[in-house]
Amino acid sequence: MDNQMKDSNKPDFYVGYLPTPPSHRRFILLLLPSLLIVMLATSVLVARSQRDPGASQVVSAEVASWTGTVYMEPYPMLITDDGTIYLVMGMGKFGVADRVAEFDGVRCTVEGWDLARSDRHGIQLAPESDAIRRDSSGLGPVPQPALSEGEQIKLTGEIVDGKCYLGAMKPGDGKGHKACAILCIDGGLPPLFASVDPEQFDQLPIVLVNGKAQLPDELLKLAGETVIFEGTLQSFGKLQILNTTASQVHRWTPELADAAAP
Repeated sequence: MDNQMKDSNKPDFYVGYLPTPPSHRRFILLLLPSLLIVMLATSVLVARSQRDPGASQVVSAEVASWTGTVYMEPYPMLITDDGTIYLVMGMGKFGVADRVAEFDGVRCTVEGWDLARSDRHGIQLAPESDAIRRDSSGLGPVPQPALSEGEQIKLTGEIVDGKCYLGAMKPGDGKGHKACAILCIDGGLPPLFASVDPEQFDQLPIVLVNGKAQLPDELLKLAGETVIFEGTLQSFGKLQILNTTASQVHRWTPELADAAAP
């Protein structure tokens, strides 16, 4: 009897080839649901903590068609009869300057996929050789907008690539997108400036230039980071253009932010 009592007081010992001890089984039955609840709660909290990637989108998976006039400066674009400006971009991480240069100032039909973010638009040009062709309607070209004199401005924001930011990828900004943005811009896609101030330009991207289409390495390496810009903001029809140079763009720091505050 004494031996039986001693045996009953021994803790359960798990052996792989024997049935699971009752106390172990009860513990597991309590532990697994608890872990599941913790995992679900953590997933919800992590998801809710993520920032909104914005309203960028590929408007349709189907190839669309636009008619307007192609211009090469500051970046390849199509201006439709109603004045809407579509930045024209290539497949992958490449621009289309070599494909559209011969159509500069010419009324054309362009086929591709519509990228949109708020009231900014881009066209990912279809790969077919006739995806851009002269328009046969006989109508004249849409006049190129006059570039306004502009104003000196200081902004805080980020250099992003036009294709991903307008809808090809979400999110198309932030440090997680830095390497992609650098490759896209270096490949000839238009760089944009996106303000961090939601009340300024309604977070709309602004075409970023520095007197030529290709950004210098000093600016390119800052893509995907918060920076403080100085430069001239100009209107180009329905598009805004920020002219700046590498010496006018600085990586954001609290000290610079305080100095930039009005």
